Amino acid sequence: MSKRLPKHITGERVLAALLEARPARLTTQQLAATTGLTLSQVRTGLAWIKDTGAFERMQPLTWRRAGGHGMTDDVDDWIAQERSIVHTLYTRTKRLITGTAAPHAERRPDDDWIRLFLDQVNGVRAMLEAVSRL
Repeated sequence: MSKRLPKHITGERVLAALLEARPARLTTQQLAATTGLTLSQVRTGLAWIKDTGAFERMQPLTWRRAGGHGMTDDVDDWIAQERSIVHTLYTRTKRLITGTAAPHAERRPDDDWIRLFLDQVNGVRAMLEAVSRL
C-alpha cells in the first residue's frame, strides 16, 4: 500500500471500521489490522475524524483506556469523553500559568505581552475549572 494517502481517505477507512465494529471499541493496532493502514495512517485518520468526519456524520468519537476508540450512541460515553478532555485542558492550562506565564510575569512585570496573555488565559482557566466541576 502506498505510504501517502490523503487524510480523508485514511479517515474514511478508519471511520468505516469503527462504525462496523460498534458498539465494540478498537485499539489503534486493531484499526491498523482491520483497515490495512499503518499506525501512522490510522492516527492521521483519527485526526481527520476528530477534525471533520465526526461532525459531518454526526457520529461522536470516543476513547477509553480499556478498549480504545469507538463510535457509540451512548450519551454517557459522550459526556465522559467531554469531561475527560475538559479536565485535561484545565490541567494543561493551569500548568502553563504556574510553570511559565506566572514566573515570566514576576520576572518581567512591565512586559505588556505577559499581562495581556495572563488576563486572557486566566479567563480560560476559570471557565475550564467551572465546567470540569459539573
